[in-house]
Amino acid sequence: MSSIFLPAAIIPISNHNYQKSSNTIQFKCTEKNCPYGPSGLKFFKKEIFLQNHMKNIHGEKKFQCSKCEQKFGLEFQIKYHEKYCGQQLCCATCMKCYDKPTSLLMHCKRLGHRLPDDESFKFRKPKSESSTECTNCFER
Repeated sequence: MSSIFLPAAIIPISNHNYQKSSNTIQFKCTEKNCPYGPSGLKFFKKEIFLQNHMKNIHGEKKFQCSKCEQKFGLEFQIKYHEKYCGQQLCCATCMKCYDKPTSLLMHCKRLGHRLPDDESFKFRKPKSESSTECTNCFER
């Protein structure tokens, strides 16, 4: 039988709230204050998404970054985080800097700026404590 990890206990899938509406099964979180919980409007369409949610949001955060000590619930998240921890990625158009590649990509898409190519992601300047914007992330 499949089960989902919760901070306090292991609960079989059959105890999770799920409803079928318009040919879609809705998987709900068991935490009552969660937006994906029984009284929340949000839901998951697949059981695996609910399982990841339970591990990531409500489960034990057992993976810790060796640089900043931030904790994560899933192993792939710590691997992604450590790849960019302590570095800034800068927009080639306006030179605004971000901590995560996804933030930089969203910035470029929203403002119509040139998307970074693979070459621009190879050089990253260490994050400075005093400034959220850097002016020398790219060589010109």
